[in-house]
Amino acid sequence: GLIMQQLFVEYLRYERNMSPETIRAYQKDLEQFVKHVSGDGPFDASRVSNATIRQYLAHLSEHAYEKTTIVRKLATIRSFFKFLIRKGYVEQNPIAEIRTPKVDKRLPHYLEVGEVEKLLNAPQGAGFQATRDRAILETLYSTGLRVSELTGLNLADVDPTSEVIRARGKGRRERVIPIGSFALRAIQDYLDIRTAVLADQAQANLPEAPLFL
Repeated sequence: GLIMQQLFVEYLRYERNMSPETIRAYQKDLEQFVKHVSGDGPFDASRVSNATIRQYLAHLSEHAYEKTTIVRKLATIRSFFKFLIRKGYVEQNPIAEIRTPKVDKRLPHYLEVGEVEKLLNAPQGAGFQATRDRAILETLYSTGLRVSELTGLNLADVDPTSEVIRARGKGRRERVIPIGSFALRAIQDYLDIRTAVLADQAQANLPEAPLFL
């Protein structure tokens, strides 16, 4: 049993090229399963049946493991038995008929209206940083941009006439997003101050210069 586990770990490392963290998680999951199935006795993979695995899943559920953890543990066992079959150590796959439990989709956390107002009012004062931060927060709130998209905005990406901004997302895909008047006003206030604080005016006001500094 132990030799099989060691061979499985080597297979994960050298054939599947898994990261050390993932391998450690698989190892831990497998050790837990083996210990549960065999107790203090030797582990015999050929004697693990469909019922054994179902009983193990029930055990995990009873011990209040989260569904995502159970899914990962099941993936480890599935991977282990596929490896054993491929190497000819066992003939039957006891896990083949077992379906992976569905994981509930978590709803994202969101801010209440009062919390949003508090956030938007957080930058105080009329200095460069406060004016910039107000423009950043108003833009995020108005457009729903990812922070990575926001930091990638250039001056030319803001089109106040059409009331849109052009953002580059994953894979440099460009998308055009409507932007509200409050955000545009905040951006304009920021641009006025941005020009004033910059030493190299010409460079800083090129269309491809970054919007938020």
